[in-house]
Amino acid sequence: MDASKQTKAQLLKELRSARKRIKELEKSEVGAKRTKQSLDQTVEKLRNAVEELEVAEEELRQQNEQLIIAEEMATSERHRYESLFEFAPDGYVVTDPDGFIREINQNAADMFTCSARDKLLNKPLSSFIVKAERAAFHNKLAQEKKSKRTLTFETRVQPRKATPFPAEISISAERDPKNKTTNLRLLIRNISERKKMQESLTRSEERYRSLFEGMTEGFALHEIICDKKGEPCDYRFLEINPSFERLTGLKRSDVIGKTVLEVLPETEPYWIKTFGAVALTGRPVHFENYSTPLKRYYEVFSYRPAPRQFAVVFMDITERKEMEEALRKAHDELEIRVQERTTELREANASLQTEIVSRERAEEAAKAERKRFFDVLETLPAYLVLLTPDYHVPFDNRFFRERFGESQGRRCFEYLFGRTEPCEVCETYTVLKTMKPHRWEWLGPDGRNYDIYDFPFTDTDGSTLIMETGIDITEQKQAQEALRKLNETLEQRVAERTAELHESRDDLNRAQAVAHTGSWRLDVRKNELLWSDESHRIFGIPPGTPLTYETFLAAVHPDDREYVDTKWKAAVRGEPYDIEHRIVVGDTVKWVRERAELEFDKDDALLGGFGTAQDITERKQAEEALRESEERFRALAEALPQIVWTADAAGGVEWFNQRWYDYTGEPQGVGEGWSWGKLAHPDDMPQTLKKWQEAREEAALFQNEIRVRRRDGLYRWFLVRAWPLRNADGNIVRWFGTNTDIQDMKTAEEALRESEERYRQLSENLQETVKKQVEELRQAQTLAALGQMVSVVAHEIRNPLHAINFGIESLQKAVKQAEGKSEITEIAGEIAYGSKWLNGVIEELLYYARPVTLEPSWREIRNIVDDALLQTGHKLQEISVDVNLEPIEIFVDAARMTRVLVNLISNAADAMPGGGNLKIYAQRCESDGRQILKLCVSDTGCGIREEILEKVYEPFFTTKARGTGLGISICKKLIEAHEGNLTIRSKVNEGTKAEIMLRIVTRG
Repeated sequence: MDASKQTKAQLLKELRSARKRIKELEKSEVGAKRTKQSLDQTVEKLRNAVEELEVAEEELRQQNEQLIIAEEMATSERHRYESLFEFAPDGYVVTDPDGFIREINQNAADMFTCSARDKLLNKPLSSFIVKAERAAFHNKLAQEKKSKRTLTFETRVQPRKATPFPAEISISAERDPKNKTTNLRLLIRNISERKKMQESLTRSEERYRSLFEGMTEGFALHEIICDKKGEPCDYRFLEINPSFERLTGLKRSDVIGKTVLEVLPETEPYWIKTFGAVALTGRPVHFENYSTPLKRYYEVFSYRPAPRQFAVVFMDITERKEMEEALRKAHDELEIRVQERTTELREANASLQTEIVSRERAEEAAKAERKRFFDVLETLPAYLVLLTPDYHVPFDNRFFRERFGESQGRRCFEYLFGRTEPCEVCETYTVLKTMKPHRWEWLGPDGRNYDIYDFPFTDTDGSTLIMETGIDITEQKQAQEALRKLNETLEQRVAERTAELHESRDDLNRAQAVAHTGSWRLDVRKNELLWSDESHRIFGIPPGTPLTYETFLAAVHPDDREYVDTKWKAAVRGEPYDIEHRIVVGDTVKWVRERAELEFDKDDALLGGFGTAQDITERKQAEEALRESEERFRALAEALPQIVWTADAAGGVEWFNQRWYDYTGEPQGVGEGWSWGKLAHPDDMPQTLKKWQEAREEAALFQNEIRVRRRDGLYRWFLVRAWPLRNADGNIVRWFGTNTDIQDMKTAEEALRESEERYRQLSENLQETVKKQVEELRQAQTLAALGQMVSVVAHEIRNPLHAINFGIESLQKAVKQAEGKSEITEIAGEIAYGSKWLNGVIEELLYYARPVTLEPSWREIRNIVDDALLQTGHKLQEISVDVNLEPIEIFVDAARMTRVLVNLISNAADAMPGGGNLKIYAQRCESDGRQILKLCVSDTGCGIREEILEKVYEPFFTTKARGTGLGISICKKLIEAHEGNLTIRSKVNEGTKAEIMLRIVTRG
């Protein structure tokens, strides 16, 4: 427009000059012709100039119209940029060429933990970069000032009073017409989550690699080979781990790529058939089998990771099999020898052990429960106190004692408030009036606010107490007040700063390109939908294409269209619109995240809205890679026959495979952290924690044996191993562990120890038995010799004894006929008594010396006792006899048992020459599950001294002047012949008791 005015003025000036020249030429006739010619030329120039002026004026008019349109568009773009500047999901900063902040959006201020953006202006942006990376940051700024391309790099941002975080920064320079940098525009994106995903992906790969390389079990991946009929005929080695080489002796270089029949031609068809079924059907198998070419036993678990492939996890169980075989042979051999006695001992021991374990578990559980409850009360982050009706405090937890001190028997109002009388109004004690829970807020004597809960509580003795809990809410109330003030301040500052934001359309497009975030604006009143250049690039729709909702929906992936359409219609009804979905751009599928803010009038009619579309394809690809890595790890972990777990650096379990939950029967999540300890045997935890601490301090392999409770309540032994996983700096970031069930091995070891113990006991018993049998043989030989001797002696004595008896009888008859010879009568009587006694001694010697032969029959115990009392009645004239017998039928030699009772009753009568009490009783009892007859004969005589009592069972030992010393020995011999026991107990001046124990057999 200014140029047009200048041209017009110049033309007018030339016109005036031309007129002046015309006047001068008119004065000169000589120059008339020349003047006319010059005038014609000038007029022609003027005509041309006027035409050019008209064209220039038309162009100027059009330029003015375009300028007005451009200004309107610039204003609209400025508003859009300002909205995007504030609405952008990342931090956006504008600095001068030296890096001092000129503009900053709220997201960037939040990243720097400074809510007041005006305080960040004119500060160096490098002050928010960690010191170690500031020099590199300045180099990037200098590099961008020389470059014409957007520069993107990663660094670490240091917020104020917060932890540094990784960030991706994109820089673009703004230049003036002289190509001098005027501003630097920086997009700052917090990539902590992306870094975490990358680290998680790396750790997942490391876990997979560590598991593969470090697992103690052999692992191999194979491809099945089928014949023309489709039947498995061979398989090829694709991958093996180091343990495969150790367990088979085969080297990796000798097997990879080869078939099993090439490597091991003697492989049995069973292996190929079994693994072929896994690869073709997908059904996993678990079995044990012997490998002929490798001469080893293996426990094998196989599953299908991919079509026509199978993976094998196996363990060498040859030693276990050999041990089991050795144990079986030893067990069979020992069982033959000790079967009868072992059964009785096992039953008794099992019953006793069950009772002991049951009691120990009950006691430990009760003790642990009491300690757990007390620990919970002591560690509560709130106070808990019990109050009596008379204001005393019988219990308070640690929190209460630390806040308010010890009560020391004082009442609550005395030591809390220093009062001598209860408070006039006490909210706490309203509970005793209403007997209902009561909640209120209390300002304590320490000046802090507490949220109080009071409950009526019944003590163990039935008395009513108040249980009060108090939660410190001081910080909460302070935070609420501070938050209210902060919100007011932020709202005021946002309102002040919103009007100050401005920028051009090029800046908006550059920012969107750097952020991979497009924007759009919808104006319903104008029926207008505008996309930014970045939106066109993301969706692959050329600028200038008519934009409609159908245009947008056509770009959405077919599987996501219904979801996107539903969400948009919900947004039109006023619901939030923030979704992620796929779009199709040519042959490429992209992921985008869309957010929108829609505007409505007072009648909730849609006016328009503003939104963004961010390309998140890279993030989705990273998430998918992480998910696939996690799935590979989990598939391998789930395929292992062991319990597999991972833990954080401190040892808190983060994840278990399914075998943990199958074994324990616990729901998902139980056992994570340190809660797995409740399923471990309490006796094993101290040693486990000690070894775990040592492994953490030394950053070494953790290994321990521990018992874990199964879902049925039984404990089984596990070998627990854990390997540390380190990051790039060498620090432990996670532990990978396995639990291997070694209960069978433990049982085998225990069985072997028990067998060895039984063998030792059997050996000792055999030695004792041999010794006893030798002694019995010696006694038998002695008795045999004694029997022979007694027979000879009896024969030699009885012949003259018969003559003596005959002579005595003749003498007594002669003396009887001759009266007055009393002295001879007495001598003859003494000789006759001595002869009779000597004959009795001979009879007892013969009875003791000859073997016992029983003739048993069924008899009532009362009949046997009555016969014995009848034979000894002459000795019991001055003695009180008490008989108490249960009606019991026994299978015994009645004559032999009567002889035993006659001997015991006679001994009792001899011990009570002045009279006394004789008690005979019989009763049924039980011992070791068998029915027993207990028959006792007791007296109240003089008793037997201890040193004599030890010898009463010895043959020929007697304290009587005319005794043989064979009575008790014969009784013991007869009772033992009936498989019974005879026991003599006695105390001096208290009496003696003879106790007979006989087994009662069932009549049938």
